[in-house]
Amino acid sequence: MDPASLALAAATLIATGAAEGAAAALGEAVRGGIGRISQAVRARFTGDPAVEESLTRLEAKPDSQARAAELAENLKERLDADPAFADELERLLAELPDDASVPGASFVTTVKDNARVGKVTNIQRVQGNVQF
Repeated sequence: MDPASLALAAATLIATGAAEGAAAALGEAVRGGIGRISQAVRARFTGDPAVEESLTRLEAKPDSQARAAELAENLKERLDADPAFADELERLLAELPDDASVPGASFVTTVKDNARVGKVTNIQRVQGNVQF
């Protein structure tokens, strides 16, 4: 997984784990996996003021897309420079159960202004290439 995608996935999961309502809806295995990702990020970047600040800000307001994006940006820069930690983070993400979804969540597609849609595909997890 490229560092930008990896950073965004980690930041999103950390935000989900920090949000009380979302965290409560997740299964124990998923909560544990998110906790391990959060702990790994916090442990690796202890003493890095930018990451520590963005983690603290996101945990204080986990529903903020701007704060999740801020953490993702900080993580991306560091994952680019630290491929070993990027590999570790990717391994932790891969360990999440395949059913790592929030019950009741949905995928919504809005079609407007007489647009025609031929095919819409929603894929939860991909390993390898996808062709249409």
